[in-house]
Amino acid sequence: MSNNGINVLSLFDGMSCGQIALREAGIKVNKYFASEIDKFAIQQTQHNFPDTVQLGSVTGVRAAALREKEKAEPQPERKYGFDEFIGECYEPVRLAGTKKPRFTYDELVARANATKEKTKPRHIESHIQRNCFYWFGLQYPHLRPVFFAVPNGGGRNKREAGILKAEGVTAGVADAILLKPSGGYASLCVEFKTEEGTQRRTQKEWQKAAEANGNKYVIVRSFDDFKREITEYLGAV
Repeated sequence: MSNNGINVLSLFDGMSCGQIALREAGIKVNKYFASEIDKFAIQQTQHNFPDTVQLGSVTGVRAAALREKEKAEPQPERKYGFDEFIGECYEPVRLAGTKKPRFTYDELVARANATKEKTKPRHIESHIQRNCFYWFGLQYPHLRPVFFAVPNGGGRNKREAGILKAEGVTAGVADAILLKPSGGYASLCVEFKTEEGTQRRTQKEWQKAAEANGNKYVIVRSFDDFKREITEYLGAV
């Protein structure tokens, strides 16, 4: 651990909910190393935490190779202090019979010190929504049964669309609804959008109808937006 915070190695990192947990717990992180292979999860992580150092598969890094490299060549001072950390943390992922590490020591150093470009992932609304539902279930497990998504999106052919419309599916309905009265509102309706996303005409019409009937309607563009809206709404009970 350095004065700048702890160094973290996260195996099977997913969408990096670990970084959200560390941030919410007030734990300062110096460097966060993530091992993940799902490209959409990686894109979401880099969008939310662009300083994350992605290492790829856990099977590709050998501690022994890193240690030998460090012994053979004195390394210049780096921005982070994880010389001992890297040897300790990568030992569990070394595979017997592996001849070549996925990354050399120099490549890991370059990745750690490089300036990361913020990438914009696809399906970002879906990733935001999944992170928010995951957090909500942990934070308010007693309310999870009454907080649900409305599956209005997705591709459908004309026949399926016609059947769904006849069954009562309504265009423009919010992505998620919390059936919990609070602060004078009957429920909280949540619409997930990207930073640049805008409402469609049907969504604006549905928002007006929902608000006119005593419901609160909010647009969420990030996990932080969601946490704030939920906390404020439930705090008004």
